[in-house]
Amino acid sequence: ATLLSIVVIVLGVVDVIFAVDSVTAKISQYDDMFINFSSSIFAMLTLRSLYFLVVYLADLFVFMKY
Repeated sequence: ATLLSIVVIVLGVVDVIFAVDSVTAKISQYDDMFINFSSSIFAMLTLRSLYFLVVYLADLFVFMKY
């Protein structure tokens, strides 16, 4: 296995750990499952839109290195 594949696996595991942590924290704060579910869906849809915004801004600022 290459180093990149190990990094991708570790990032996936850390993402799952943080997702479980945020869901349990949200459930402990709010009893309404609709609020828990809808806020998670809203966050996922917003992050997907922000990805394309970041790509657009990266193309706009051609001299910025990332």
